[in-house]
Amino acid sequence: MAIREAESPLRPRSQTVTNEGRLQVGGSALQDTSMHDPMVVTKQPRPTAAPMRLDSSDTTAQFRAEETVQFMHAMHLPLAWVDSLPLGIAAPIREALRTVQLAPPATWSLDLWNYVGRNDLAATAGDNIKLLRSDGYLTRKQLLDDRYNRPSIGDIAQEARSAGAGDLHDNKTENKGPQITGVEITNREFTDVRFGSDRRLEDVGRMLASSLIPTIRAVERPDLSETDQVKEQQNLAIRVAERTLALPYGRALFTFATLDSVNRESYQIPKMEYLVRLHPHNLTVSPEPGIVLDSIAWGDFHNGVAAGLRISPKARGIDSSWIAFNRPDELTAEHAGFLFALGLTGHLRELLTWHTFGYLTPKHDLTSIGVLLGLAAANVGTSDSAVTKLLTVHTPALLPTPGVDLNVSLMTQAAGLAGIGVLYMATRNRRMAEVCLSQISRHDLVPPDIHNEHREAYTYSAALAFGMIMLGKGSNVPADMALVQRLNALIHGPDPGITVEGLPPPAGYDLTLTSPAATMALGLMYLRTGRRDIAAILAVPETVRELEHLQPSFLILRTIAKGLILFDDIQPSAEWFNSHLPQPVREGIEARAKRHEPIDDAIELAYYNIISGCCFALALKYAGTAREPAYKIVVKYFDAFTRLVYSQGGAFEHRIKRSAVRDGLNLISLALAMIMAGTGEITTLRRLRLAYGMLQQSIYHQGFKYGTHMFNHMSLGMLFLGQGRFTLGTSDAAVASMVVAFFPRFNSMSSDNRSYLQALRHLWVLAIEPRCLVARDVDTTEIAYLPIRVQALDSNRSVSNTTLISPTLFPDVEKMVSFRVDTPRYWPVMMDIRRDRRHRENLLKSQTI
Repeated sequence: MAIREAESPLRPRSQTVTNEGRLQVGGSALQDTSMHDPMVVTKQPRPTAAPMRLDSSDTTAQFRAEETVQFMHAMHLPLAWVDSLPLGIAAPIREALRTVQLAPPATWSLDLWNYVGRNDLAATAGDNIKLLRSDGYLTRKQLLDDRYNRPSIGDIAQEARSAGAGDLHDNKTENKGPQITGVEITNREFTDVRFGSDRRLEDVGRMLASSLIPTIRAVERPDLSETDQVKEQQNLAIRVAERTLALPYGRALFTFATLDSVNRESYQIPKMEYLVRLHPHNLTVSPEPGIVLDSIAWGDFHNGVAAGLRISPKARGIDSSWIAFNRPDELTAEHAGFLFALGLTGHLRELLTWHTFGYLTPKHDLTSIGVLLGLAAANVGTSDSAVTKLLTVHTPALLPTPGVDLNVSLMTQAAGLAGIGVLYMATRNRRMAEVCLSQISRHDLVPPDIHNEHREAYTYSAALAFGMIMLGKGSNVPADMALVQRLNALIHGPDPGITVEGLPPPAGYDLTLTSPAATMALGLMYLRTGRRDIAAILAVPETVRELEHLQPSFLILRTIAKGLILFDDIQPSAEWFNSHLPQPVREGIEARAKRHEPIDDAIELAYYNIISGCCFALALKYAGTAREPAYKIVVKYFDAFTRLVYSQGGAFEHRIKRSAVRDGLNLISLALAMIMAGTGEITTLRRLRLAYGMLQQSIYHQGFKYGTHMFNHMSLGMLFLGQGRFTLGTSDAAVASMVVAFFPRFNSMSSDNRSYLQALRHLWVLAIEPRCLVARDVDTTEIAYLPIRVQALDSNRSVSNTTLISPTLFPDVEKMVSFRVDTPRYWPVMMDIRRDRRHRENLLKSQTI
């Protein structure tokens, strides 16, 4: 059998066979003896053919240089071979190598890039995770820095084992070192370059640590007896515990995906610390006898979520066996939250069916909520039939006979409906949408009683599920307009004498429940459609009398929903904000500002709610962009609301206004953090840290809401999202996820799930995007400061140029055109994100150059 030569990866431009049996390729003669002896392997082309490939005027110099280098690589010629050639032959070859080094083709293989000395491009496109993640060499100054404890090799090994397992206490706890709290900085080299040498990360970690005993300065009350002082200290400890219970919300954002790997041992979750140390007497008080058991359960649930979200979505080794190995003997709230976190990061897809049944069969409410929502999040938008079946058996509304009693709590049913919305996100599934819409006006929830205390949370879950299913799919077809008619009736009530198909009679549902829920459902259904006729349904009342008949908090939702529909019209300008204010409100506020005239309470409350809703809608559009105009206008309202919320006044009307301003400030602080997500911007941190300190003083007030702590901690964590490696996206799914997670309904207590299901607060994970560009020296793996010229599309779809210094957050990949590294210290790198698929994939895979 004849042995045939494999086809060269570089196909010659022309080839002919000469009379002597030689193959003529591009002007050179290659001896082909296989025509004479079939058992002889074809000889390789002569190396002297390389310079002859440069002798052509038919192509560009760049093309000829690339072809020459490919020929040399195919011949397995080392670069040292050029040194052996005469100067007249070596010079053009060296020039070709230099030309290709400056701008190698993006379609080349990693071997070709390495061949011409561009191992930086090869490392960027490769799969060497160790190179992309490892710390570089530390300088002598860094090694001797007091901030670095210079641990021994044994300490390093023990710390790695403990951090991989998430242990709260390791060998260091027993007088051998510090306690692991879950807020450790895991990539010190990156954070030192990203945020400089200040201690902003340490400060945020200290504020969000829920495993350390907080220190509070108690108010001196010498007029109280010893017994009354003990009661006062106990009450103070309980109020501090409410703040502690809200810390995992922010910790989850702060430490998201900071653990790149886990070991095969048990994953331990840091315990919540409820003890309080009171100064100046240095007393340690335990509030646990006065804390409701439901509060502790939900605190443990969120603590489990925060611990689970530390594990990166790219971490390996997390399968069904590992999850089952970490299952406790008895189901706990902590493990329920941990399962939910694994679902949010996609790891729960590996959970086998019989393990799933083992979690759902005991009907442990928090475990059922965590598993159902986790499975839905892990399969978001897929309409997976197996997950649908699990959600159906926990949601009677999805069964053929909805009235059947499944012995499932209303809170778990709400989670099941929300899971349906996540699982069928943007699928426009008519059957699921009809079921969710019908549950907004569920007739048996109208009379409040002990069995349906979570009816408001259920209604919101049904409405948001409908909005997610129909996300941005609203149209003019008769079927969609019929849905709009039903939603209109749920928002405003049906017109007298008109029966709306699919709705119970007006007495069969409560507008105070259905109106805000249906408002947000309509906004999500027509997201980014620009339908002004639909937006008119959500118009704010234009007269004072109409404003007095509408609950002020509804104005926040109407403003946000209208912004969702007219998404492209949102602008960071005073004109856009004023366009949402009715004329009486605008004139009243101007009169008070210029002439200090008193205004009606309805006008003032409407102003606070509409402005905070506008700030949140603006943040949805500019989330993760750090756009200066959006930042400036939100900061202006943040400062104004801050001055109002801490003003003094004991009158009942003043307390009502202050409560409205407090709720508005909660939303505005979250909007500010959304715009600056992942940036760690120092002036924003100063404002949020001041708010955190003011909250520490405000906990002495009995009526202080748990939701205020929650939103403040989420804002702090979001500003340093993933310790600066992640930010928020602005896709349709991301916007819907942020609406659900940051829904402006504030829980009054840590055990409160009646107003809104607390588990939905963690769906922000579905809006996360890894968009932190890191430049590493390919030889030392050190992270380097590097100027990068970025071309991206602005809001007008025109290309704008920006110069950034890496490590930095880069724009949304969908809006990026290209970026270029052009500095004399390193080889030039140009990545065409818009046209070159390989460049786009490399950027999304590692965010490292």
